[in-house]
Amino acid sequence: MRDHVGIFFSAVFLFFGAAIVYDGVSSHDAGQSARVLAGAAILALGITTMRLVLRNWWKERKLYRESRSASRENET
Repeated sequence: MRDHVGIFFSAVFLFFGAAIVYDGVSSHDAGQSARVLAGAAILALGITTMRLVLRNWWKERKLYRESRSASRENET
């Protein structure tokens, strides 16, 4: 369940970060650099969240396979 929530929030962060960066780059005003930095921070948060979710999923998958193979070895 946590993985689904993490993937959802990382997608939301990536979408809003990209929108803020695009808005900051496409406009030419005094707050442009602040918008670009805020968008980049939100993009980084989304990428970090996605990386952590995928790392945890991969680790759980590996442990599950190892436990299944160990249980099969014990049966024979």
